[in-house]
Amino acid sequence: NAYFPTGVEAPKEPPDGGQLHSHAMKMRNDSAAGMDGWRPAEIRLLPRSAWDKRAEVLKALYDEGKNPEAHYHAPTPAIPKEDLDF
Repeated sequence: NAYFPTGVEAPKEPPDGGQLHSHAMKMRNDSAAGMDGWRPAEIRLLPRSAWDKRAEVLKALYDEGKNPEAHYHAPTPAIPKEDLDF
């Protein structure tokens, strides 16, 4: 899967909306805003349906095996998180 760097094994499937939502709900309030300016308290306000839609996008990217060109130009942190549960 070209979505992951060489040497990093891709998960068997992308996270679903429930997993994304669950992870968002575990974010600490004292965490800094992300590169997009969103703070954990704001992210937690997103409805479950937003996470389901995000999961659809992730699944499409996963199934395709690559990111659209625009994703390569978007600023994203490359810091692995050890506490992810998916």
